[in-house]
Amino acid sequence: EHKAQRYPTVGDLWFDPRGKILHIRVSKMGDWRSEAAVALHEQVEAMLCQEHSITTAQVDKWDMGEGAEMDEPGADPRAPYHHEHMVAEDIERRFIVAVGLTWEQHCETVDSVELK
Repeated sequence: EHKAQRYPTVGDLWFDPRGKILHIRVSKMGDWRSEAAVALHEQVEAMLCQEHSITTAQVDKWDMGEGAEMDEPGADPRAPYHHEHMVAEDIERRFIVAVGLTWEQHCETVDSVELK
């Protein structure tokens, strides 16, 4: 459920304390395609952050701090994971089209969850 997220987001990720296991939590949205797209985004972002030595703690600090009031904290060029977020969004957008949705439909689904 959306209320089980660590902070107001439909997609969250973190690694176990040893940094070996990636956990991804996606809010229920009522459309598996949007849920899968968010999960895909989180996985790509996490793998790129890991490759570029950006820690979950750095991402969390931004998302729950300066970026907390932003719709898309990772889209802000000041975010420590901005590049990684934008690559993940590009892949998410391609996936959305491939499963028969428009980006606008996907955003409406995501936004409807966040408003609940």
